[in-house]
Amino acid sequence: MITSPHANAETNPLDKKVEEKLVDAVDKIYSDEDKEYLSFIQMRLENAKTQKNAPYPEYNGKNYYEIYNENERIANTMLDPKKNDDDVIVSAGTVEAKLDALLANINNLDLSADIFAYDKENNKIQELGEAFEDIVQQTEELDGEGGDEEKKQLRQRELLKQGTVFVQEEWLKLWETKKKLKVGYKGQFKEWSGRDKMWTEENELVFEGPSRTLLHGPNVYLGNMTEFFMEKQPYVFVVIHQDHKVAETKYGKFENWKYVVKGAVPNDTSNEQRTIFDNKWRLTEITKDQVEIIIYQDKPRDEFQIMINGVMMLPIGFPLSAVCPGGNYNIAKQVFRVINHKFAMGKSFVSSGAVKELSALVDEMLKLFVLKTRKSVTPPYVNISGKVISKKVLSPGRISMGIAPDALQAIGDAGQGVTSSEYQILKELQEQIDKSTVSNQFAGQQGHAGTTATEVMELQRQSKLVLGLTIASCGLLEKKLAYLRLWNIIENWFNPVDTKVVQIGDIRKEVNQYRSTQTSTNISGEGLGDRFV
Repeated sequence: MITSPHANAETNPLDKKVEEKLVDAVDKIYSDEDKEYLSFIQMRLENAKTQKNAPYPEYNGKNYYEIYNENERIANTMLDPKKNDDDVIVSAGTVEAKLDALLANINNLDLSADIFAYDKENNKIQELGEAFEDIVQQTEELDGEGGDEEKKQLRQRELLKQGTVFVQEEWLKLWETKKKLKVGYKGQFKEWSGRDKMWTEENELVFEGPSRTLLHGPNVYLGNMTEFFMEKQPYVFVVIHQDHKVAETKYGKFENWKYVVKGAVPNDTSNEQRTIFDNKWRLTEITKDQVEIIIYQDKPRDEFQIMINGVMMLPIGFPLSAVCPGGNYNIAKQVFRVINHKFAMGKSFVSSGAVKELSALVDEMLKLFVLKTRKSVTPPYVNISGKVISKKVLSPGRISMGIAPDALQAIGDAGQGVTSSEYQILKELQEQIDKSTVSNQFAGQQGHAGTTATEVMELQRQSKLVLGLTIASCGLLEKKLAYLRLWNIIENWFNPVDTKVVQIGDIRKEVNQYRSTQTSTNISGEGLGDRFV
């Protein structure tokens, strides 16, 4: 393999844009008023981060990040590594199985919101409500590779797994670099007059429309951790880590994007006071190819700001109402179970006592069962011969020479394996988990022998009652998201997307082009047909 001392595996040699150190230039684009405002924002960002790192009695003296990591380990059955050779690493996977059973049943439910429209006299307008439902359905189908159906599974799992989920609604525009050959390519490598004459490059709009994004919980910061309702938060911001080139597809059109320097703050500035406006400050840790995107929203002051590696993309005081309809937060928050009305976060399904504590006892019983079975098969011995005796002498059928018959003495009583009473305790623990969550029959598994059909139906009915809280939480989340999507559509969907020239008689006229939807539906008295909006 041939290498060059000048080659850098981290740098793309085809990238025409040479990275420049723009720290001084960034400092010069801000006025004194801008710097004062940025200092205020920096203080708010750091205060919110401090709040999130603080321990809370609602979390049993732990902070948000400790609870988050704990829930991840439980929900995904992450096992600790062995500390000793004799340790038993085993888990029944109870929590993960119950979580999957709940999600499977929720996925079979239609939790989509119904939309109703009324006029000023409060008279229902049936056709308008149906039209908005068609538009919402189409935007959900176009939202991402798998549509919103895939995103729904992700956010519902996050809700049950972490107890609190944040989903952002936005009008998204994505731009990508597209290249087009000017002449036919015939395989040449050096015998041509340069790449700039072989093809053209231009930024192309590849997507425009409403989009939902499941936000990573640790990257969402609330202005007040003791305020439950999202709309009453003094401010909210989200931190997103993205590759520099990926971020450019969305934010590259901003005037200040050219001042964004990717990567973390250089180490040689560690002893200086770091501020946003001199580009020597980051709220979180990022890699050298990433940028830290902070999306800041202040509903009471009607302010919105985007900062990318400390560079403001918008003028100070930019109105939130220009981005989010009505000046409301474009982030929906939903909790699985309310801890109390003075705490912003909720409790998860996987951390509830009936699931977390009892399943931990089941796992502990399984470990003890394995250890006890091992003892009954290969009981422990003490060597009183004064010589080294290999454990291989205890292997079946082995003949060993020069060892006294009493050289090995068994320690304690001979193991008898797992007893029926011990196994009954395990069954009792598993039944308690089933009663508090969902039964095996509800999860599609075989029940106890001798269970009648009536008993199965009663168990399924009781499981549905237990599911009531879960369905209510997931339904509320979808309702909140539908509300955000509806206002997003009203604000942006009906804007013209293009123009075309039409001729009526001898008059040529330029008219606007608008988006349209087509939905298959039953037409009264006509059968299956198409409805156009």
